[in-house]
Amino acid sequence: MVDRFKSMVVPFRYTTRRKGDGTSNQICLDLAQSASIEFVPAIAYICAGVTDLWLCERNPFDSRRINVDATLNLATTLSALGTRVVYLSSHAVFDGSVPYMPVSGPVNPSTQYGLQKAIVEQSILALGERGTVIRLPKVVSSKVPLFAHWLSSLSRGQVIKPFSDLSLSPISLSFLTKALAQQHLTGIVHLSGAKQVTYEEFALLLAKALGVPTSLVEPTTAKELNVPLLFAPRYTTLDTSDTTAIFGIEPQTIWDVVSDLVLEYSESLANTQSLPSAT
Repeated sequence: MVDRFKSMVVPFRYTTRRKGDGTSNQICLDLAQSASIEFVPAIAYICAGVTDLWLCERNPFDSRRINVDATLNLATTLSALGTRVVYLSSHAVFDGSVPYMPVSGPVNPSTQYGLQKAIVEQSILALGERGTVIRLPKVVSSKVPLFAHWLSSLSRGQVIKPFSDLSLSPISLSFLTKALAQQHLTGIVHLSGAKQVTYEEFALLLAKALGVPTSLVEPTTAKELNVPLLFAPRYTTLDTSDTTAIFGIEPQTIWDVVSDLVLEYSESLANTQSLPSAT
């Protein structure tokens, strides 16, 4: 979001738990601690939280203190100051038993993470016009460890082993930030990929986009590797018909997702190579 706003040349400030980078638009904020708001933004995007599903499951009290209590404290404080709050939620508020779940569909989380998201959603929507909930599927980025590993390995001619028994309906980080920054989104908004694919199918498309042999993709299964999956929904798609009708945002095609991911990776490599060498 910071990079997106920089490219749009709009005034913004951002939060971080890291201290001391010296930038004037940085705000130190840790949801695990009490937060004081010293200015009134027009719009606040709440993206931070504990996102590790297993951590939320094993430590429901501690994760809820951040994901629910601190988040709602921040949201209600901002709303009371006149700020419109945009909260990033997840398709994990559903159990994945129904394909293309509509905005009006009943939430039915099967994990602590999904439950915490669902609780916050209710309070954000209770803010009325000052509250927006954005439900997201898997967001792919070269900054995400799994996809960073895939991109690096495939580019070096190394084999990757994606799951063939786990699915996603991805959107790219670029698609997400563009939708958030350029649209006045209100109510509950579903963003989603146009198509559900397995991780194996996604990896094959990625190999083709990189111009490397698809033989580098050697699928496996979570069962074969004895990897426990806390959240493995049968369906990962969200119905975006309302999003398209009201805001004009179409679901992202799977090839556009892959293309955005490869472009992001290429740009990050170029930026890294342009940095001055340490002396």
